[in-house]
Amino acid sequence: MRFGHLKKPGRPKNVRVICGHGTHPPSRSLQPEATPPPATEQAPPADGWAGLRQHYRSDAIAGFLVSLIALPLCLGIAVASGFPPVAGLITAVVGGLVVGPWAGSPLGIKGPAAGLIAIMAAAVTTFGQLAGPGAGPLAGYQVALAAVVFTGALQIVLGWLKLGRLADFFPPAVAQGMLVYIGLFIISRQAYVLLGVTPTAQSPWGLLLGLPQAIRQAVWPVAGIGLLSLVLLMGLVTIRLAWFKRVPPPLVVIVLAVMLGQWWRLEAKHLVRLPAELAQGLHWPDFSQVASLPMLQYTLMLTVVASLESLLISRAIVPLDPFRRPADLNRDLLASGAGNLLCGLLGGLPMITEVVRSSANVGYGAKTRWANVAHGLFLLLAVGLVPGFLQLIPLPALAALLILAGWRLAAPAQIGQTLRTGPDQLAVLLGTVFFILLTDLLSGLLLGLGFNLLLLWLLGADPRQLFRARVEVRTHAGKTRLLVRGNAVFSNFLPFRRQLEAQFPAGPIEIDLAEARLVDHAFLEQLAHLQADYTQAGRTLTLTGLAHLRPLAKHERATRRA
Repeated sequence: MRFGHLKKPGRPKNVRVICGHGTHPPSRSLQPEATPPPATEQAPPADGWAGLRQHYRSDAIAGFLVSLIALPLCLGIAVASGFPPVAGLITAVVGGLVVGPWAGSPLGIKGPAAGLIAIMAAAVTTFGQLAGPGAGPLAGYQVALAAVVFTGALQIVLGWLKLGRLADFFPPAVAQGMLVYIGLFIISRQAYVLLGVTPTAQSPWGLLLGLPQAIRQAVWPVAGIGLLSLVLLMGLVTIRLAWFKRVPPPLVVIVLAVMLGQWWRLEAKHLVRLPAELAQGLHWPDFSQVASLPMLQYTLMLTVVASLESLLISRAIVPLDPFRRPADLNRDLLASGAGNLLCGLLGGLPMITEVVRSSANVGYGAKTRWANVAHGLFLLLAVGLVPGFLQLIPLPALAALLILAGWRLAAPAQIGQTLRTGPDQLAVLLGTVFFILLTDLLSGLLLGLGFNLLLLWLLGADPRQLFRARVEVRTHAGKTRLLVRGNAVFSNFLPFRRQLEAQFPAGPIEIDLAEARLVDHAFLEQLAHLQADYTQAGRTLTLTGLAHLRPLAKHERATRRA
């Protein structure tokens, strides 16, 4: 779904933070379903079979509760993407049973995500049109599966080349702009499903502008079930009773929606349709468009967005983990790639480390990666044991789940949070949204990055240093100091990090920004992540020299310039 601010852990004693404190992921959506336990000084749980023997009970309970959240979301995401409903369950089962034992994040949950709906829905539509008027209803879907296969192969290559850190190149405002667009896309499409109306427009703005007419044409009781589901979802999350927190709100809403759907005798077209057996839902990808430009476009788009989301979410889960176990991002790319390759071959959606289910997994007390495996196993059992119940789920109830997910991505509060980090960050966010609306998701992201670079130049960055870090290393009395000159911005953070990691002193490390001309928000965010990583490893990392720089906003990590 998305990544966001976490409850910040206590400030480590051996880290002095001049620019801010704690870890600070890019946005505000990653909230645990239940309050995570505090950090512990105990050794982390054993991995592998030893971890299963020690924590099978807590991991099984967490996996079961997460599967109750995942079940309706997987169905809804698949339908919204133009895939058969069972495709979402295939992905979650593969993500749990196959990818779960060796994923890069110990407590991450792999599965389909709302953040990829915009890409997959557009891919199914595009490939369906290329197939021609005589093609069957699954033509676009089966060609889109080929893009999922190629995405998996590319992610395996990226992981093998150890390029997991490329996610650090994307500044938070660009990533947030992508999420705002995706949120608008989800809301604009699913509102019609909730109302029981077929849209005439295809673009997000066209769909949004057509909503008043759609409301007047709403089909009752379809719209009644959808609106009641949406109101219940928003109300249930405000209940603070301790015992009620163990009951996933989506499950309550779905059960009630099924009862109302049967009472009002909804037509079959407004209900979930599943094959009689899971094997009947497996579809082989169609590689007929392998050499086409749209295939290249959607493969690259899916690789960039899916990898970016999965890596950032895997990293953002670390502060929630009571044992603060780091995520192996290169291993996560390999695992996601293998899972996506298999999902594409079986007829499933692409997978990422999903944010809501992962944070819920931590909140429900998971200890090891076997909770992800248990979640996949319980979903497989649900498809095999209660397929009749799943086919009674009304589509407007699933639309309500996705509309709420879209609102979390695009809510004005998210834009307000970005504004508080500085006007430059808001400009980049809105510019990225505009560019995506003007072109497509991949082109819009690249244009958003280019706009961010242009803005840095206007703020005083030396264009010769946009991709090169000027760092002078000094060692004195057992302490290493890295003096950064000129630019300290998102585009030269990776070269800066390589120079930092080339130092292996046993003593403390100081990063001195006293001679920097411009330090942007993204660079300060990444430094905060580095401090958390060094603290986890028992090392000391100190930031100094920001006092001479003028911040563009009151935020502790706002862009600063001389």
